[in-house]
Amino acid sequence: MVMPLDTKYTLIGSPCSLYTGKLRSYLRYKAIPFDETLSTQSCYKSVIIPRTGVRYIPVLVTPEDEVWQDTTVIIDKLESRFPNNPVATPDAVTNFLAELLHCYGDEWLVIPAMHYRWSIEENRRFAYGEFGFTAVPDATSEEQLQVGMQLAERFAGALPVLGVTPQTIPAIEQSYLELLSDLNACLTQSDFIFGNTPTLADFGLYGPLYAHLGRDPYSKRLMDEKAPAVSAWIQRMTFSSPLDTTVTALTDSGLITPIIARMADEMGDVIIQTLKQVADFAATGHAEPVPRTVGSLSFSIGDISGQRKTFPFLQWKWQRVQACYGQLAGQDKATVDTLLAPLGLLPAIQAKVEAPLVRRDNQLWFA
Repeated sequence: MVMPLDTKYTLIGSPCSLYTGKLRSYLRYKAIPFDETLSTQSCYKSVIIPRTGVRYIPVLVTPEDEVWQDTTVIIDKLESRFPNNPVATPDAVTNFLAELLHCYGDEWLVIPAMHYRWSIEENRRFAYGEFGFTAVPDATSEEQLQVGMQLAERFAGALPVLGVTPQTIPAIEQSYLELLSDLNACLTQSDFIFGNTPTLADFGLYGPLYAHLGRDPYSKRLMDEKAPAVSAWIQRMTFSSPLDTTVTALTDSGLITPIIARMADEMGDVIIQTLKQVADFAATGHAEPVPRTVGSLSFSIGDISGQRKTFPFLQWKWQRVQACYGQLAGQDKATVDTLLAPLGLLPAIQAKVEAPLVRRDNQLWFA
């Protein structure tokens, strides 16, 4: 179904929300008319929770009064409705690499994003105000600060769940600074990750790099100083003016090889452990929706090791990467294998999923 461009959607989210920023950027790029409203406390009670069954933002209310949740699902649905400015390119290799980096941004860069927001005092105080304004926009600034501090406890408390501890923080910061350098080199050469037009890679990376690392004051100064080309890319990704989409994305992956290498080093074994632990959990005969975490696993960043919870949602996102890889053939597959093999990511790409996950009613279930 192709929707008319004068049909308006409603984006419900928050200025400080990683995934709200990602979806807002996408809607602007696609030139999809939309209004935006804050995910206030009353909105959670009247719309978000009763209409989605979960507490996650953003949500998108369609002209048919459907309420969609999860940016990956929303983008899939909107791509079929609005074929203009597609985020896919004619090149299968580029599309696969974009899906790979989309997963990296969504599921792994949340680690430095959450660390810098909640471990740095200046950022944390800024976030308190943002949380409070979103929840109770009509309250006084003092009241908003108090509400923001209460709401933020759950998010700040998630740092150990993600593996952010005093032991791992130095490695997380070093990895992030090196990533900024790699991204800066890439974005000095092209407007977007793969060339003149954005792909899923741009939107996946943009979420954490914009909402947390590009807006929170300490992190923004750090990015402006260390990676000015990344800061400029964030400004481009707001899509405040029409974009020339007549030039397709480039296929040269040389500039992103260091980024994929970092992903492989830090995520590869985590993905393999996740697939195994999800399968072990499925073997217990669990019939309800799959919980948010199903155990713990070890991970390493640089020379530092730590523990974090096991997230089945990572498997669901990785199944998309594997499906995209499975569609490659001939020279395209050979090109991807040649790129990924020396980086050590092929074992995770080719790992068997013993307990496939599907998404239904905004929750994960075993297929």
